[in-house]
Amino acid sequence: MTLAAAVALFITSTWPDLRSVETLGRQNVDAKYDLVVALGAPTKSSWWSPTSRLFVILQNRTADEQPVAIAAIAGDPNCRAQIARMRVSELFISCEGEKETPPWHRLTWDLASQKLTSHEKFLPFGFVKVFTTDHYAVFVGNDRSRLLAVEYVPNREPAFRVLKGTEATPWFSRITVERSTEGPDGHRVVFASVPKRPAPVIPLPRTSYAEFARLRPESVRNGNGPNAELHDDVGPWAREGDKIWFGKTFYDAEGLVGVGGFGYFDTATHALKLLQPPEIIDYSVSAISVSAEDVWMGVTTRSEGARFGSHLLYFDRQTEDTRSIPFGDYVSDLARVGERVVIAGSLSIGTVNGERIDRYFVDSQDRILAFDRH
Repeated sequence: MTLAAAVALFITSTWPDLRSVETLGRQNVDAKYDLVVALGAPTKSSWWSPTSRLFVILQNRTADEQPVAIAAIAGDPNCRAQIARMRVSELFISCEGEKETPPWHRLTWDLASQKLTSHEKFLPFGFVKVFTTDHYAVFVGNDRSRLLAVEYVPNREPAFRVLKGTEATPWFSRITVERSTEGPDGHRVVFASVPKRPAPVIPLPRTSYAEFARLRPESVRNGNGPNAELHDDVGPWAREGDKIWFGKTFYDAEGLVGVGGFGYFDTATHALKLLQPPEIIDYSVSAISVSAEDVWMGVTTRSEGARFGSHLLYFDRQTEDTRSIPFGDYVSDLARVGERVVIAGSLSIGTVNGERIDRYFVDSQDRILAFDRH
């Protein structure tokens, strides 16, 4: 019997109502023992719901020994669970909801007593803007209760630092607090945003239904027939000399559809170049950053009032090759610190260093922690 099968048998025999078990993560504790994080549910599902349980299990991988459940916790109604960060005595579970961000979970335990020592729920900070110079960046966002500014200096140790007091105030003044209300639990709820820049006037060609059907046949099969309303707008943009680079944006639900793309408009010659590679056809652009060598974009699906993270898109200006890179978060903003690309996400911060993309989140103790790489 495999180690995963032994964990599944332990859970299903101890909790008979949980008939499906998925191992989310495994980590060595020492030469004999592993910590296993698993999700048990009545049916196969990635949702950690009130009828399912998240397990932290201590398992002897060298001997036939009964596993020990350090934690067996029922979930919330709206949480698709993933491991954000797992250590020998600490676990962060990120939750993705259908339309909004549910609380994340932090669990700690004592290995000697094999007991859970804390279980905390918190909302991760979402970042709406990143301000940059050639030497540093400052990310600004909120966790629905307060604003936060995080400084990033490449090659410094540590590279990230939470700004406090008068250091943070000037950065807060650059964004807009849309409203501040009293939440259901009595805590203040803050909604932050960045003032929108008026979109430049670009003669964007209208997409015909025939072109839409050719480029997005799956959307047609999903019911978007000739009566679907097509619309394409200019989304995020960046000026480079006489060129205005832009990404297209469109609502993609309730009979409204479009075709993704990006390109530039030359204000001197009035020439328009529009690119529609397969990696962007189904998506809107949420953020864009342009250099002489490349273009980076965040792409997303705009659907039923929600913003869903999808991936990053890299465009090589010399070869015109495109490459999709998973990010796992809605990209609110992109910018450059020297040669490095930095990413403000709705749940995280990202940095691009060569081929490597690293993501970080801020917990309730204002610690800036790296996501585990899966």
